[in-house]
Amino acid sequence: MRNLILIMTISIISLSKTVGQTMIDQSYFSSGLATYQWDIAGSPYHIMSDIEILDGSNLIIESGVSVLFQGHYKIDVRGAINAIGTANDRITITSDVENLWGGIRFDFSDGHTVLTTSKLHYCDISNAQKTGTNCTSSDPESSGGAIYARSFSDLEIIGCEIFNNTVQAHGGAIGLFEGSSPLILNNSIHNLIIDGLNLISHTLV
Repeated sequence: MRNLILIMTISIISLSKTVGQTMIDQSYFSSGLATYQWDIAGSPYHIMSDIEILDGSNLIIESGVSVLFQGHYKIDVRGAINAIGTANDRITITSDVENLWGGIRFDFSDGHTVLTTSKLHYCDISNAQKTGTNCTSSDPESSGGAIYARSFSDLEIIGCEIFNNTVQAHGGAIGLFEGSSPLILNNSIHNLIIDGLNLISHTLV
């Protein structure tokens, strides 16, 4: 009887470690819904490919959720992303493996009209890397380690901690180009590597 109870206990523990993990690739967004929601019940969310939030779609990430990239993949936001944590229940966006991920990209240089403001509030964003080598321009593969924005201002970055990100050119944490002027308030930015130089200063912006 004691052995049976032990086996049942082990089985319950093993099950608890698998419940709540959600695998995400681009097919997840192919239905073109207006709203997608990542809640705490499905966390952590394992990102298995580059993903694009399509025009007209809004991804909502609840407080306390972890988003873990499984390779050098990026989020390309063509619609909107609203990752709204709290000071006591933050959202984690990082890499779950040794390979760093590709950051969050808002590239609206084609003149696309934004319908909904994107918000990154109280997020811990780390371990992103841009691997491009074009250091003389706003190349999205070389600049804006964690967050890249070009011709885009409908974005709020508030209360985030952005750290351990690497670029070859500009903006180890946040790269803003071609008139981008999002609201950036009360963020902690530190431990960045830009063009091989380790910048460990701690700043608030």
